[in-house]
Amino acid sequence: MASARRRQVIGLGLAAAVVLAVPVPRVSAEGEVTLGGRVVDSDGAPLSDARVTIVSPALPDGDVTLATDGAGAFRLAALEAGLYDVLVERTGFRPAELRDVSVRPGTGDRVVIRMEPEAAGGGY
Repeated sequence: MASARRRQVIGLGLAAAVVLAVPVPRVSAEGEVTLGGRVVDSDGAPLSDARVTIVSPALPDGDVTLATDGAGAFRLAALEAGLYDVLVERTGFRPAELRDVSVRPGTGDRVVIRMEPEAAGGGY
């Protein structure tokens, strides 16, 4: 009886050792960055529903387009460090852009993009 109990304890010990020896994949944030910011009008008021397009050769699936929230904010995470262009469009405003925004790990890069209203009557 003691022999059977001893085998059971040894078996459980081996099972635990196997579970502990299996490597657990770790997600590394090294090299990943976040690019975010706010889109505001010429008075500094937030602009919701602005279309923000982020462009860079560092984007493996091509350009990314998203919309600003009610506070005029946008955020794109899990990017590679590098240079990004940020293009913004919204009805009633002239398009705005920031070129060569440099983002690096650990910086939490945030930009503020100020949009100017379109000229009345088409600008002529």
